[in-house]
Amino acid sequence: MQVVAYRSELSEMLLQRAHRYAELTAAAGSMTREELGVALGPLVYRPVVSAVNEAQGVVFSAVYWVLQNTQPLFGAQEPSGRISKGFLIDKQSYDTRSGVLVSSLVTRQLTLEERDALLPDPTAWQPADVGEGELTAVPDVVAGPDDYAYMSEVIGKCLSSSSTPPHLFTPAGTTSSMVLAPDVRALDGYGLANKPNGVLWQGPEQARAVISATHDRYDNRNQLVSYAVSYDHKLGFHHWRANAATDRGTTDPAEPIEGVGLIAFNKHLQIQRIYEFDMKPYPLRSPEEVAAGGGGSHTA
Repeated sequence: MQVVAYRSELSEMLLQRAHRYAELTAAAGSMTREELGVALGPLVYRPVVSAVNEAQGVVFSAVYWVLQNTQPLFGAQEPSGRISKGFLIDKQSYDTRSGVLVSSLVTRQLTLEERDALLPDPTAWQPADVGEGELTAVPDVVAGPDDYAYMSEVIGKCLSSSSTPPHLFTPAGTTSSMVLAPDVRALDGYGLANKPNGVLWQGPEQARAVISATHDRYDNRNQLVSYAVSYDHKLGFHHWRANAATDRGTTDPAEPIEGVGLIAFNKHLQIQRIYEFDMKPYPLRSPEEVAAGGGGSHTA
């Protein structure tokens, strides 16, 4: 198996700094409560896949984590000691001239304590179950620069598909059956859509139906904020924002939303899996409402 990389020195530096940042985050679990001021200590915090976009100065990382509750949370009298497992996507933005970290945007699955305290119905919570092997599996093809250009184009089209007619969800000279794998599926990273096994939709037909329904209902304008394609795996990340989504069925504009996602391709460069973290208002209970027994809506 051969993987050909096309990274520059700047790309390598940004990736190294992103990995160092992850190492420091994981090391925080060995600090005292006074030093850290948090109640969760990581047993595992491991970047599984990273991708860099040198021109934009961004590095995306998919991180597998295992956390154990070591201090009381949400009014509990003692720590639960339970172990939570999940994954997160960390988008780090760097100054392209100095290489200094400017910001970090993290979308993370809930811990068991957060699930039980914040969700109105914890039993309905079904996040995407992402195994490390799914992300690290490399299709048996040699990666080349044309592949990355194509995957980048597909990521852009995937994002714009909900703000354009569904037949445009294809790069030039292709058909939707070439872009979407027969077993394609989209999964809910947060698990807050309450879908069985976190599956939002599966198969090309359901994908087109969802896109058509979105296009019919909303006057939607999506913006691809940033993206990156992995040089070592057939994976891509994106950060998108819908700034002007209007519900055609009402006179009121819809709430702006944004999201971060991970797109996995198969060896034919067809989209096989999409893991999405949609950042929008969800019916979560705040810690104050947990104590009072109430409920509310907060953005995850």
